[in-house]
Amino acid sequence: MKVQVTSHIEIDVRRPTGLVETIVKADMVTISRSDFAKIKEATRKAGRGECIAYRIVTKEIESAFVPTAADIAEAEYIKGRNAITRMMAGGEYHS
Repeated sequence: MKVQVTSHIEIDVRRPTGLVETIVKADMVTISRSDFAKIKEATRKAGRGECIAYRIVTKEIESAFVPTAADIAEAEYIKGRNAITRMMAGGEYHS
C-alpha cells in the first residue's frame, strides 16, 4: 500500500537583486503561518530579500503497514462515533 508523506519544505525568496530563488529545507517537514511569518521577518531584517511563498512537498512511499480486519472495523467504529458527535454538536446531517 502506498501512502503520501511529507518530504520537505520549499520557500521562494525574492532576493534584493530581483532574482527569485527556491530554498529547500530538507530538515523541515511542517510549517505554520506563524513560522513562515517569523522566517519572512528574519529574512527581511537580514537584508536577504522577501519570502514570497512556501510549499510543503510530499512523496509517495510504500507502507509496510497492512490493516487487519480489526483495524478496519475500529476505523469504521471511530468514523461512526465522530459523525454522531458532530451531529449532536451542530445538527450536521449524516447519512
